[in-house]
Amino acid sequence: MWYSLHKDAEESENSSLVYGNEAKKGMAETQKGLFGEVRRQEIASLVKKKSRVTVDELSEQFSVSTATIRKDLTELEQQGMLKRTHGGAISRNYANYEQTSMEKEGQNVAQKQAIARLAAQYVHSGDVIALDTGTTTFELARHIVNIPNLTVITNDLKIAGFLEQNSDIAIVLLGGMVRHNFHCTIGSSVLSALEAFYVDTLFVATNGISIVRGLSTFRIDIAEIKRKMIAVSAKVVALADSTKINNETFSAFAGIQDIHTLVTDQKADREFVREAVSLGIEVVQAEI
Repeated sequence: MWYSLHKDAEESENSSLVYGNEAKKGMAETQKGLFGEVRRQEIASLVKKKSRVTVDELSEQFSVSTATIRKDLTELEQQGMLKRTHGGAISRNYANYEQTSMEKEGQNVAQKQAIARLAAQYVHSGDVIALDTGTTTFELARHIVNIPNLTVITNDLKIAGFLEQNSDIAIVLLGGMVRHNFHCTIGSSVLSALEAFYVDTLFVATNGISIVRGLSTFRIDIAEIKRKMIAVSAKVVALADSTKINNETFSAFAGIQDIHTLVTDQKADREFVREAVSLGIEVVQAEI
């Protein structure tokens, strides 16, 4: 009798322990789910505030694995909160909004100047180069004023004006419709004019660059001009600060392997750099 009572009590105690453990496990799962929801809300807020985030920085900030962050970003993309990119995410507004030249001039100035100084080493006396329109290519123009026997082809009004006032460089300004607030020319006449030239080195700007989608910009007509510039150039050097890396915008104009060299800064995503180098692209990183 004593044995039976003792066994019943023991079984009851074991049942209580099992129930208790299950309850704790259930509470832990609930808390985990709640913590995950809070984290995703904070990630969505960060993307809205910063426009662009990377998996690595989110993993470090929230002290969770990169795999967890990737799942969070996938779920947020399914909810329409952001757009996934290679190595991170961008806000949906950022993916479709292009800042004017004036808005971009004051951003990432140190990176642009450092990239331009480094890119200038690819310009040599006697070269025919093309400078794409952009704030980073304008910084490059500042560094080539003393190179002799140089010819510069550009559709950027500000670059042409600066070089005309500050150098003896031969300047070819590609005529076309002026794009207001972006100080550049666009249209079929720009494309037609480019067909008459052979370019030693093109320095091309981009709004986004990724391994999968390559180089991209916000407008189809701008993409067409960049694509034509690449077609008439023997060498293509892309200038892109680290904020452009792993970004994807509306219109792709070149694959990643269509460029020979990428000049960026030391904050560039390491995985992106590793993959680009493995594809045979020279990646040069400027110190800031």
